[in-house]
Amino acid sequence: MIYKLKNNKTEGYKNLKRTILGKEFSWYYYPTSVENCYNPNNEYNNTYFLGHVFLERPEMRHYSKMWSDFGGDALKLVHDTIEYNNICLTKESKPLKKYLVLRINANMTFPTPDTRRTPPHEDHSFKHLNMIFYLTSSGARTFCGEDEHDPKEDDIILFKGEHNFELPKYQPRTIIVATILPLE
Repeated sequence: MIYKLKNNKTEGYKNLKRTILGKEFSWYYYPTSVENCYNPNNEYNNTYFLGHVFLERPEMRHYSKMWSDFGGDALKLVHDTIEYNNICLTKESKPLKKYLVLRINANMTFPTPDTRRTPPHEDHSFKHLNMIFYLTSSGARTFCGEDEHDPKEDDIILFKGEHNFELPKYQPRTIIVATILPLE
């Protein structure tokens, strides 16, 4: 299930968004959207993208590592968003207060005539939550199970499980994605 969160558009959010969408931000090329993807019938478009690692995934060295000068800003954004939305994972649970942020990345994919979806995938091989901040309106829906989200600029969603997205139609799809491990 995809949950739409509220974006309180703090100055920190606005500044990080302006930085990411600016001319001076460092982007790095990744040749495929999903590594080690099994796609025998060419059903999915495992396209390239540009990325910027704020907080490296823990699988690389058994702990998360800050990689970017803007990592602290990205981490604060995730914490502020969780707190502002008072997220409860079930109807019976208390608001999420104990958690680990596992990774944070900025990603940019580009419009293409081939709008097949990217391969379905999970960001980690263990249970976690995904939080996506949409910095642009690109016409690229996100899918998780039977749910889909047609994002607008400044939307934030939270979900868990296998997911993918269609490639943008109009302008680059620029997002911040964070993965979170609830501890309660």
